[in-house]
Amino acid sequence: MGPWPSGDKGGAQDYAEARHWYEKAAAAGFPRGAYGLGVLYQHGRGVQKDLNQARRWYESAAEHGYDWGMLDMGFLYERGEGVAVDYARAREWYEKAAAAGNGLAMSNIGVLYARGWGVPQDYTMARRWYERSAAAGNAAGMHNLGLIYHYGRAVPVDYAAARSWYEKTLAADPNFTLAMLTLGSLYEEGHGAPRDVAEARRWYEKALAAGNQDAAKRLERLQKVSETKK
Repeated sequence: MGPWPSGDKGGAQDYAEARHWYEKAAAAGFPRGAYGLGVLYQHGRGVQKDLNQARRWYESAAEHGYDWGMLDMGFLYERGEGVAVDYARAREWYEKAAAAGNGLAMSNIGVLYARGWGVPQDYTMARRWYERSAAAGNAAGMHNLGLIYHYGRAVPVDYAAARSWYEKTLAADPNFTLAMLTLGSLYEEGHGAPRDVAEARRWYEKALAAGNQDAAKRLERLQKVSETKK
């Protein structure tokens, strides 16, 4: 999802007011208004959830050159929300958004190549798109580059490079909890540095505090290992 108005507090009244202004903006030809309506309809915020309406408004925003509208059109086709899953159409929309400079779209194209969705699986192509995304300042692209080096996908395993990209991810987006988990896993497993359970626990606790529930399982695992050694 693209940028959200900074004044939005998430309440019913806030969404109703947001819809009012988005409708006025869309009627005046501003693509950000059309995009905002798409978000409301996709997630049922202040309106009945309606994926057809979401697609209509995202497409309107995209047709007016708004890259986040292009991106979310790609999301709908990738995830099969309101449409049949169609990775080729998803890639087309991501490529349009990427051409408009959207770093997250670049990362998403990389994911399609990494998973072989709609294209032959190709980690080299995935890495190239992640590098473009990272160069555009996108945290998801940085994190995905870290995974490439962490698991040696078409490159030699390089835990130092993985850690560096995970740290860059968190510098770009301090709330990127997946990077907290993957960084914690390097310390837990002793990859690229001496094993440091305390540091692993610190990162897992940060991820949990930021709302990532998978971190709770990792903390539980560390606790069980600690109790076994007593």
